[in-house]
Amino acid sequence: ESDGWIKKISSQEAAYLLLGLLIHDIGMLSQDVKYIPAQQRSKYIKGSSDIANWVRRTHVIRIEGLMKHILDDYIKKDSKLEIHLNVIIGMASSHDKWPWQQGFVSCHDEIRELNLIESRIAALNAIIAVCDLLDEDSNRCDTIVLMKHHHGTVENMAHWIRHALTKEVIGVSNQEVTVIFRSITSEIPNFEMVYRALRNHYRLVKLYN
Repeated sequence: ESDGWIKKISSQEAAYLLLGLLIHDIGMLSQDVKYIPAQQRSKYIKGSSDIANWVRRTHVIRIEGLMKHILDDYIKKDSKLEIHLNVIIGMASSHDKWPWQQGFVSCHDEIRELNLIESRIAALNAIIAVCDLLDEDSNRCDTIVLMKHHHGTVENMAHWIRHALTKEVIGVSNQEVTVIFRSITSEIPNFEMVYRALRNHYRLVKLYN
C-alpha cells in the first residue's frame, strides 16, 4: 500500500484481485483427477500415485473444475456469474506462468465483456504471482514435524526447509522486497548455497515488475 498501487485500482479490479488471491491455491486442497479438463487428463494423470508432488504439479490446472463444481448451483441460478468466475479463475491460474508466456492473461472475451483492460489484469496477475512467491514464511508448516514423521520427496523437503529458514517476509515497499532469514551454522556443508538458493527464489519477484 505504501507504493500507492492499491489506490489506483477500481473497486471492480480490487474484488477480482481479492477473489483471485483467495482461490489461487485451492487446488492444493483437492486430490481428485476429475477436476482436470477431460482433454488434458491423460497428460496429467501420470505420477498421481505420488500424491504430494502430483497435487502440487496439477493444483493450477484443477482450479476451474473445482471452483465450478463448488459453485455449480449458483451458476445455474445466474448465468452471468460464470463470466465473472472465468476472469477470476484465469487470474488465479496465472501464477503458474511467467508474464511473457502465452496464457498469463486469459479469458480475453470475458475481460472485454466486463469492460476490463487486459494490461491492468496483467498487472493484477503479477500481484497474485508475487504474493504467491512471498507466501513462504515458517508459519506455513511445522518443518521439524514434517521432516521427522513424513517421508516427503526431495522437492517436498526443499519447500519445508525454505519455509523453516524464512523467518519473516516484511513485504514490498518502494519496489524492494525485504525478507528475514534464520541463520544456520556455517559448519553445515554448503550452507552458503542454501542461502543463495533462498535469495534467488525471492528475486524471482523482479520478473513481475
